[in-house]
Amino acid sequence: MTDFSLSRHSTTPDGRLLHANSTPEFPFKLAELGTLPPVLDLTTAARLLGIGRSTAYTLVREGRFPCETFKVGHQHRVASAVLLRLLGVSVPELEESEPPVPLG
Repeated sequence: MTDFSLSRHSTTPDGRLLHANSTPEFPFKLAELGTLPPVLDLTTAARLLGIGRSTAYTLVREGRFPCETFKVGHQHRVASAVLLRLLGVSVPELEESEPPVPLG
């Protein structure tokens, strides 16, 4: 698999990951991305993508959010592994694990 992470992202001097559309207040450091919970709320996923909360909800409503989302009750969620792959971030623990077993 080709690693696009260097061409698609840059970092601040203190190691924070910056997406092309994000601001310097980006809340995550590269080392922290591997410690994300398995499932993210839509607001956190939007912050990782460098888009605003309102834009994220609009994209979900229009079926254009850049990765698969699902609802838990009334709240939209995003699988961390899917989002990290979209961002081109390699997390060794995710690559070594088996794919999830579908429920149902």
